[in-house]
Amino acid sequence: MPVDGGEATRVLEGVPAADTWVILEKGIVFLDNDKGPARIKFFDFATRRAREITSVDLGPGAPAGKMFSISPDGKWILFSRVDQFESDIMLVENFR
Repeated sequence: MPVDGGEATRVLEGVPAADTWVILEKGIVFLDNDKGPARIKFFDFATRRAREITSVDLGPGAPAGKMFSISPDGKWILFSRVDQFESDIMLVENFR
């Protein structure tokens, strides 16, 4: 929705969760991890086009919670990465 008011319009399709995008002054930075390595993209408000900034390795499986953040000036990106998942299977006999 324009800041000065007016009708709301959709600018991005397929960005599923609010924790996978950040709004900056000149556009939206978002995480696209549909296929292959995750890609960080920038949607420019002026051109209304998205371009890839970089690709990142998020590790095995997508982490829960906030996926990434970006500095207000757009120069720094911080993202979470899973190095490994571990789990233990235990057999409990005579459980009551």
